[in-house]
Order: sequence, then C-alpha cells, then structure tokens
Amino acid sequence: MTDNRSSLQWEGDKDDGLPPGQFLCEIDNKIENRGITSEAKKVKCMEINIAFGSTADDWFNGLAVDEKDTYEHLTKAFKTQWPLTPAPKASKAERIQTLKEWLLKAEDLGKKVEGPGGSEIWSHVKWATGLSSRVHDAEDATGFLIGEVYNALPRPVRELIRTKPRTTYAELSAAVLALDTSDLKEAAAEYSRNEETARLAREPASPTKALREALTSTHLQPPQQRYAAPNPYNVEQPNPFQGTGGRGSLFGATRNATLLPVRGSGPGALGMGRRAVRPTTLNPQSLRDRPAAQRHADLLQHVLVQHPNTTEGRIAYQAQVAAWHAANPHRKPDEQHQYPLRPGTTPVGSRECWDCGIPGHMQGATVCGGAILTEPERDWRRVAGYITREFNKLRFTEAPVNYINYGRYSPYPEYASHTDGAYTGEIDDGQGNGQGLSA
Repeated sequence: MTDNRSSLQWEGDKDDGLPPGQFLCEIDNKIENRGITSEAKKVKCMEINIAFGSTADDWFNGLAVDEKDTYEHLTKAFKTQWPLTPAPKASKAERIQTLKEWLLKAEDLGKKVEGPGGSEIWSHVKWATGLSSRVHDAEDATGFLIGEVYNALPRPVRELIRTKPRTTYAELSAAVLALDTSDLKEAAAEYSRNEETARLAREPASPTKALREALTSTHLQPPQQRYAAPNPYNVEQPNPFQGTGGRGSLFGATRNATLLPVRGSGPGALGMGRRAVRPTTLNPQSLRDRPAAQRHADLLQHVLVQHPNTTEGRIAYQAQVAAWHAANPHRKPDEQHQYPLRPGTTPVGSRECWDCGIPGHMQGATVCGGAILTEPERDWRRVAGYITREFNKLRFTEAPVNYINYGRYSPYPEYASHTDGAYTGEIDDGQGNGQGLSA
C-alpha cells in the first residue's frame, strides 16, 4: 500500500502504474487513516493527489460545482469518467503456472534487485518472501508442487540448503532466507566458472583443426640406418656439405652417426614447438650456447600473443597455458618455446619484475607482495631478460659476450601447482633485464 503521507500524483489515462480503481481505493484509505470527516477536506484530499497539469487535473478543474461539492458527488463523477471494470480473475491453472514461473535466476544470485516500494533487496530474499503469496493463490495447501519448485532453484542454492528441512513451502522459504550472502556469492561464482568451462568444451572444433594436427605430425624422417656405437672421443661428424660431393647426406654420416630424437617433437600449434630436423651428433648444440643475436632473433620470431586482461582474455590464457604444457611436457621455456604471459602484465624484456611481471621495482621488492606468477613464467621472463640484455650489450658496445651455462634441467611435473622458490636456471646475477626488446 502507498504511504498515506505522500502524494500519489495520479495522471489519469496516462498513468500506467496506478489504475483508476486502485487510485480511488488509495484515496479512500487516506481519508480513513487520517480520520477526515469534512466533505471539503475529502474533496481536497483527492485534488492534492492528482498531478498538476495532467489530464486528471484538467478533468477535476472542468467539473461543475455540484459535481465536487461532496465527496460522494465527486466519486460519482470520477466513475463516470473512468468506469471501474473489475480485473478478470485468473483460473486455478493459471495461478499454479504463476507459482511455477516464480523463479530465482542463477545470474541474479548475490545481486540486489528491486523489491516492494522500489527498495533494493537481495534476489534470494525477494524470491523467498514472494513465494507464500503465490502458494496461497495456487491453493496448494498439501505441498504437491514443492518438489518442482525446489528443482527449479539454481544449483548453488540447492547445494547450500540440501541439508535443511524443506517438506513445506514455509520451511523452503525459511531455508533460502537463512542463506549467508557471502557463501551464496562464492557458490554462484564457482557455478559460473564451471558453466563457462562446460560451454567452451561444447563448442564445435575448428574446421581446420584436423588439417593443422595432420600437418603438425608430419615431418621429415632420415633414411633407415643401423645403430653404431657412440664415438668415445666425442669427435664431431664431418660437414656433409664439404668435400667434392657424391657421398654427402642431409642427415649426417651414414655409418657412424647416432640417431637422436627430433627436437621440438609434439604438437606445434599456437607456436608451441618446432618440427625441424637438424643434423644429429652426440653433443647437439644447445639453444643456450648460441650467439646472442641468433637468440634475440628467435625471441622476436616466436613471440606468443598476450591476451587482454578481460574475462574472455583470461579464459583464452588458461587454454594457451594448457596447450603449452601439452606440447612441451619435458621442456623449460626458451626463445623458441616461449611461455604464455599472464594478462595484465608487461611483455618480457620490459625491465619488469620477474616475480609479478610489473615494471617499476626490482625482483624481491615488497611492493609486489611476493612471487605471484607461476614458476614457468618467472623462468621465461628471466631467460628473455638475459637474452635482451646480452643482445643490447653486443649491439651497443660490440664487446665480447660471455655466456652463462645452465643448471640441471628439470621439467615441470604439474604446471598448475607451482609454488614460489629459488630459480636455478639460466641467470643468477640479478634482475638486470636490459632495455626492452629490440626490433
């Protein structure tokens, strides 16, 4: 019911929020609650509740004196202008359907919605308080539909109240009203994440996925050769392109070479690996021992897309990380197998902190609150910073570059469970991560 102290500001035919019959009932309630007995004051009560300048105001001002000398004459003129037609009664089947359609939507969980009188209340509170009136209209005194009403609730709500008694509508309403808003928000957020993951899994595969996978698994194979004992003197095999020709081979010597696994084996999609076959020797050249210029060129060539810091970007980043680890199960990041960068961080070689990926402070500073990036990304930022720094030293000073050897290689057993720890990889001499990537 409208507050008796406020003006209704009724506009007549243009007022869609308050029908004529309801307006007349509100005026009667105001007169009764205020104890008005004077006919003049009763007429004045209707007048001040009509919006100034509206069609209803024009009607009131156009009335004859004998049509508004008493409240009875005024209501008679009012009903002549706006005949009071009773609203059609809904059938019981329609009232039962209204109960079934009184739904609490999953996307509204943990949010405030408009309640009675325009006030804001939590969505689950509005649903619980509005349930009793709809049950009364549906005349379901036995609770025949309570199971259907319960099953229509969002899954987070059902899981939170599954241990509560709900044999009657009153118990069901009380269980929903008693929900803790923080628990409901957390459950709704987890439900939303699970639904998004399921949606991505249901999306049809790319029409070119099969072709890309077929091309990825295709690579050159060296001719079938017999196994030869390792060279005890660790002597490199002769260059097949030297000499007079006629006996050379793109795959090395035909008798004394040992076949090694193809470097970069595994899926090569998204720039995660390489399927190139190189001459195999007992001690193949490591990427870490190459000149800084070559490593920097690969750093620019194999760069991965860094997704934006949005909901869609973070979902794509998670898929990118999973694809990298699937393609590189026994590898640490390097310039040819660059690790995806977390959305919202700066690119590698940007003088950023290797712990949090944000520039403006050195590694270990209290401002970053400790290491927040995963271990593979921190390792990759160290490697990229080292390459950038050494390349800049070579470019600007043309001084000889001393390369630092790697520690023991240990692949990541489970990329989702990395914790903070000391890095024993490429560089041990501090943050100095150069002046950014060079074109």
